[in-house]
Amino acid sequence: MLDRFGVSGGVADPEPIEKKMRATTRPAGNGITVLELHGRIMLGEGNIILRDAVQDLLTRGNKNILLSLSEVDHIDSAGIGELVRSNSAVRKLGGQLKLLKPSAKIEEMLHRSMLHKIFDVQKDEAAAIKSFGTSSHSGAAS
Repeated sequence: MLDRFGVSGGVADPEPIEKKMRATTRPAGNGITVLELHGRIMLGEGNIILRDAVQDLLTRGNKNILLSLSEVDHIDSAGIGELVRSNSAVRKLGGQLKLLKPSAKIEEMLHRSMLHKIFDVQKDEAAAIKSFGTSSHSGAAS
């Protein structure tokens, strides 16, 4: 009731969950780009940010993408769907998309949905970068 009148008991208005989602990129050498995601990959702005970031990289010719999930605290079914769509888009262009450091919760979700069989999940960035040169299959490395 208080929130409806703009009174939240002394607490600043919370930032919408979707606003927390952001993506940054950085080159990792050898034609590999690290796409770091921060926040929640959820239906709405979260999965759209992921889609746009991957599409932008592909448009610029970056086909080997290391998707860092270490700062992702939640992913819903729309986010999982976007990971699958992104992986397909990258593979169609002859590239590879690998997941780096997903939380235990996200890894469990990948296992329950059997998606750990299509994603190459890496725990260490240096090893993940090296694996682009040797791995052309989509199996998991966990």
